[in-house]
Amino acid sequence: MRVVEVLVFIFVIFLTGCISAIKMRHPDGRVAECGGSHAVGYHNVAARQADRDCVSDYQRQGFERVP
Repeated sequence: MRVVEVLVFIFVIFLTGCISAIKMRHPDGRVAECGGSHAVGYHNVAARQADRDCVSDYQRQGFERVP
C-alpha cells in the first residue's frame, strides 16, 4: 500500500504544477489571472484555448504577463 500512496502523492504534485494561473498586470496597477481553474481536465484542448483567449483579451486591454 505504501507504493500506491507515494504514486498518488507524486500525481497530485504533478497536477498542481499544471494548473497554475497566468498572472497579468496593467500599467495602472490592476491585476488579472487567466487559467488555473481547470482541475484534471487542464490538458484538454478547449481548456488550453480558453486560457490563450483569456491572455489575448487582457493583452488587448494593455495587460502584460507577470513572470
